Amino acid sequence: MMRPKVLGMRIARRRCIALLVLATMGLRSSAPADAALTALERTMLDIPSAAGALADSRVLAKTVHFAGSPGDHAVARWMRDQLSTYGFTARLEPFPAQLSTPTIRSLTLLGPRPIALDVNEAGLKNARLPNAGTAFAAGSGSGTVSAPVVYADRGLTSDYRVLHAAGVVVRGKIVLVRYGSQFRGRLARRAQAHGAAGVLFYTDPADLPAPPGAIQSGYLGRPTLSIPVLPISAAVAQQIMRRLQGTPAPLIWRGALAAPYLLGQTDVPLRLVVSMQRHNVTLWNTVAVIRGRTPESVVLGVRRDAWVSGVTDSGSGISALLEAARALGFLHRSGWVPRRSIIVIGFDGGQLGGLGALTYVRKHQFELRRDCIAYLNADTIVTGERFAVNAANALDDVITSATNAIADPRKATRTLFERWQRQPDGARIYPPLAGPGATDFLDYFGVPIAQAGLYGRFARENSAYDDLTYARNTTDPDFVNHRALAQLLALVTMRLADDAALPYRFAPYAGTYRTALAPYMHALTPRQRRHLGYAIERFEVSADRFDARSHMHTRGLMRVARALDVALYGRSDETMILVPALAAAVRARSQPAIAAAVHNLDLTLNWSAYELY
Repeated sequence: MMRPKVLGMRIARRRCIALLVLATMGLRSSAPADAALTALERTMLDIPSAAGALADSRVLAKTVHFAGSPGDHAVARWMRDQLSTYGFTARLEPFPAQLSTPTIRSLTLLGPRPIALDVNEAGLKNARLPNAGTAFAAGSGSGTVSAPVVYADRGLTSDYRVLHAAGVVVRGKIVLVRYGSQFRGRLARRAQAHGAAGVLFYTDPADLPAPPGAIQSGYLGRPTLSIPVLPISAAVAQQIMRRLQGTPAPLIWRGALAAPYLLGQTDVPLRLVVSMQRHNVTLWNTVAVIRGRTPESVVLGVRRDAWVSGVTDSGSGISALLEAARALGFLHRSGWVPRRSIIVIGFDGGQLGGLGALTYVRKHQFELRRDCIAYLNADTIVTGERFAVNAANALDDVITSATNAIADPRKATRTLFERWQRQPDGARIYPPLAGPGATDFLDYFGVPIAQAGLYGRFARENSAYDDLTYARNTTDPDFVNHRALAQLLALVTMRLADDAALPYRFAPYAGTYRTALAPYMHALTPRQRRHLGYAIERFEVSADRFDARSHMHTRGLMRVARALDVALYGRSDETMILVPALAAAVRARSQPAIAAAVHNLDLTLNWSAYELY
């Protein structure tokens, strides 16, 4: 039986419209002319500024705010106070956590004349910041290892096969791994599984133009490894590589260090010492709310802590998010009350496995499961000039339409959408980003999530070199990209929070499901393939009809989007996996598991088709 249609319409704006329209007189809007923009939206788009984002970045640049540190608490309070000033009701939500930090880190090339190698970042201009040069791997094991070093390129399974074929023994050795292929925790665990006694990570200058003294610290995931792991600089990696002896490595293994890339081991042992200490700390999520007229909510989140000062990672997200919040708060102070609540969160412990996001979704699971319609993530969203969007399909349309209302920050006569469309891959939306914290809303509740950013080759991740000088010289010299993304965040949030009918669209899911299922079709029976093909076709017909007409009640939309997202998206470490249940079943070569996964996908698609009909 067909469900009754609910006429979708934009809400009648409240009395504040007259006030806001008057306020816009004499102001020059930076957004391209767009008939779809309301007076309220035009006013809102004029508020975010490059100067505001730069001012926020200056605050972040002055403080080391590693999770649990005094600087972290200071930044949490500062963000709370900023949001309060903007018109949000803001608070800190403290929570306990256990962190592991190093008490001892050392590297020494042994031999007749031992050489102590520098384990800290070198050549820093901002060395006046306390602990600015300390580099380590959170989740490393403790231990002292004296052993030769073996270079393992990217640390992939195929790389260990190359070493084995060349007669290079990894067991009992210290493995030197080049960043860039997979999540560092997976690489470290693979080395441990191959018998390595320790792991060193470095960034090769052939991959990213980082300063030779820079070090990319990072989190290794859970559980803690049993072997010591340490990130080192390219300069130190070069010293170690110069001691390698063996045969030339494959061309694909070679980078840009002034040293031979060889299959073999160093002529002298390296002593690696790492001692980690666990301690209990208090962390602080910053939470701010503009209360809406209905129970539903839109959540905007950003990782607030940093390895050092993190002006780009994730300061670019913090400053853009705060500018978006300033614009939304201005409307609220002028009398606008959104239909749905707007919640802005600065998550603590994000660099250490998304501790703050995980704590928040567990603490607020009842209201999030019942009321949250979307989560917009803003981690590290300005690193270059290539525009990209990662989103669950339900949010494709609201994001795409918003890019048509934002000026290209580098060419004001065209829109951000036109810039996006002219890129080599066109205006393509990719699956949601994986990683701790970023996908907890999706993982736990199936809430559609999205992140948009302007990206480039970011060579300062988790490094003290990620400072204001780098941001102003490289990532966004005039901070106009920060402003454009703040405008985009604010506009998408406003439309999600204030439209009478949720701006979800469902037709894009059909194509995504076809793409996701394609790699596994060979493992299915002809009957299973037919069933899934028919289910996608039925869903696509219903979704096309639904997207072209008035929408059902919000709760019905939420149920459908969540069912589709739970079946479609999953993650492992920092890798997004589509149709995760089927992917796991095919990997395990379990016919019962494959049959169950196909049945559940078929059920989800057919139920969704019925609900949208």
